[in-house]
Amino acid sequence: MTFQEFQTPDPGIGRGSIPPGTPVWVVAYTGTFPSSRGRFTGWIVVISDATTGKMMAREGPGVGGWPPYFNQLPDRAWFCPG
Repeated sequence: MTFQEFQTPDPGIGRGSIPPGTPVWVVAYTGTFPSSRGRFTGWIVVISDATTGKMMAREGPGVGGWPPYFNQLPDRAWFCPG
């Protein structure tokens, strides 16, 4: 998907200087994570450049079992080579 498609469900997410047409991988993680205040249980979303694999941004930590917008994102994995 593109970074713009990532932002479509909620334009407030993923703010920054990433160009809208940049191809990205968006991966959600759930569980218990370390933080500066100890540990938290919830979710984190990582946005990586689909061409280089470099992490570009991160959303979270979020409370609850899953990012509320994640299931609305387009699934383009079928399009990517092996």
